[in-house]
Amino acid sequence: MRSVRRGAPRWGAVRLAAGVPLLAAALVLAGCGSTTGATPPPPPESASLASTAGSLEATLTPVVNQAMSQLQAPGAIVYVSVPGQAPWQAALGVADLATRAPMDVADHMRIGSITKTFTATVVLQLAGEGKLSLDDPASKYAPGAPTNGATVRQLLNMTSGIFDYTNDAQFAAGVSANPTRVWTTKELLDLAGSHQPLFAPGKDIHYTNTNYILLGVIAEKVGGAPIEQLIQTRIVTPLALRGCSYPPTAPGIPDPHPQGYQYGPAGGTLSGTPTPEASDQPPNNVTAISPSMAGAAGAMICTVDDLRIWTKALATGQLLTPAMQQQRLVGRDLDASGVAKYGLGILMFSGFLGHNGQIPGFQSFAVYNPSADTTVIVLVNLAATATGSEPADAIAGAIIKTLRGTSSPPPSPSLSPSPAPAPSSTSTSTPTASPSATPG
Repeated sequence: MRSVRRGAPRWGAVRLAAGVPLLAAALVLAGCGSTTGATPPPPPESASLASTAGSLEATLTPVVNQAMSQLQAPGAIVYVSVPGQAPWQAALGVADLATRAPMDVADHMRIGSITKTFTATVVLQLAGEGKLSLDDPASKYAPGAPTNGATVRQLLNMTSGIFDYTNDAQFAAGVSANPTRVWTTKELLDLAGSHQPLFAPGKDIHYTNTNYILLGVIAEKVGGAPIEQLIQTRIVTPLALRGCSYPPTAPGIPDPHPQGYQYGPAGGTLSGTPTPEASDQPPNNVTAISPSMAGAAGAMICTVDDLRIWTKALATGQLLTPAMQQQRLVGRDLDASGVAKYGLGILMFSGFLGHNGQIPGFQSFAVYNPSADTTVIVLVNLAATATGSEPADAIAGAIIKTLRGTSSPPPSPSLSPSPAPAPSSTSTSTPTASPSATPG
């Protein structure tokens, strides 16, 4: 989400994915190298991932506590595993700023754009079953929707050029005025369609939540069931992800759960930095929101234990055919640095595969490195800091830096997305390069 006041869901974290290009910059500072093509090779530093002195708990607890203090994050749940050491799982800080109740590793958390990895997996399963082709035009399954002539593959890899509805001022105002309002899929797509496309499909890359709203429509059309049911039967049940759910409209979170916080209103404007009056005040409790504002782009809720299982299954292609997983891992550079690539619903950097997410009240980061057998998951009950940075991304960057034993500076706390490229006058013009990512 961009140049409107922060507060609305920035599902792209990586919002894409809070802003994947800027997330990538933080990862560079964390000592991660560049990615390569379809099958990310072991990073040069992979051998050092498991070489921290002492236990993971002893090594990482002060690192995470320091980062939380600097970021003023109320609470965090962290899971880290490397070969040869006992995994470290911890709940740190408070779940409720009013009662000071502690965080619990069993807490259910909104995961924002990590939902995209589930939606994309369902679509890839359907493609693997021959029920659709990734190179079909999206309009074949979503007639009348603002598809910009993009294919299913271009929706998955963020090269569609479709406007991100979460950047629409009307949407931000609506979420601020009534965070529990139920949004229909048609309303979200109509908001996107009221804006010109950013570029012709395939000509650039730009993270947009609208792509995954459309992919939810496509999955439902081809799969013959609501997207939440498809995710349940095809992913959640087979992997026994007992704490994962996709609530289409209900504003509540299953117990136990923390309160979710952010500076400014739940919808506000979507710039990365709160207004001075918002950042000078304590963060607001925005736990109760309608997940319909995010849909197939960001509605899901999970526990850290669920994400431990899911992130490894995602990265290794456990629920896909080998051929479909190979296609998933063909990525495109998110920016000129070449540090991170975005594949078919998956972020790739330096051998790590996964996603991050952001939605009012919560921010998340979950990756697995197959070559190093290393998992890093961070869930925070704060959508963004008073200065606009994504706290889970920053904490994860500090963890990865420590695991690598690098002497580089800590990751930049600023992961806000860059402005969107100017819309093209027609859907066939060539855009200026600006591959920003804004899921939240």
